[in-house]
Amino acid sequence: RDVMSALGRHKLLVFGLPLLLMAGALAYSIMSKPGYTSTAQVFVDPRDRTLPRETPVSNLPGDGILLVESQLKLITSDEVLGRVAQKLNLKDDPAFSKPSGLLSPLRALLGMKSDIDPALATLRTLRLNTSAKRMDRSFVLDVSASAQTPEKAVLIANSVAETYLESLADAEAGFNKKTSDAINARLEDLRQAVQKSENEVEAFRS
Repeated sequence: RDVMSALGRHKLLVFGLPLLLMAGALAYSIMSKPGYTSTAQVFVDPRDRTLPRETPVSNLPGDGILLVESQLKLITSDEVLGRVAQKLNLKDDPAFSKPSGLLSPLRALLGMKSDIDPALATLRTLRLNTSAKRMDRSFVLDVSASAQTPEKAVLIANSVAETYLESLADAEAGFNKKTSDAINARLEDLRQAVQKSENEVEAFRS
């Protein structure tokens, strides 16, 4: 009788709260949009490359792990993601161009315009929906991207991986240019040394 009496006194809390939670869960399941995540894998070559120079340079410790970990930061950097956003024209995509935050829905409901740059809002949303991690005991990186459609998730993940590889190609071109400049500088030093020796020989003969 005490239990039934307590339930009767608190029937609004006992039965109303579960019904309210069920109604909220049902509304969320109806209003929420599905999300999809796609993953692209990238292999990072940890082998070191050195410029031709007179003194050797010590390699990084950890068998290239530090190099691979640094590539994780490069994949999700503003430079790579900014190029992806520009390539895919994500600033015109409502899912990425709308500013994120707790007050954003309230601002939109009140008709208030956000003072955030659309390009910055797109980059921020893309960063929140993109991640990279290294597979255990390997030099393979998993690049994951989330979107509202599976096609867009695949497109973004592949674009991030391709843009990252393009940045590596640009760095490779810069490395080759530095190597060529170093070789040319070394050849110029040798030519000047030979010319100096020939001048000294000629002066000795005279």
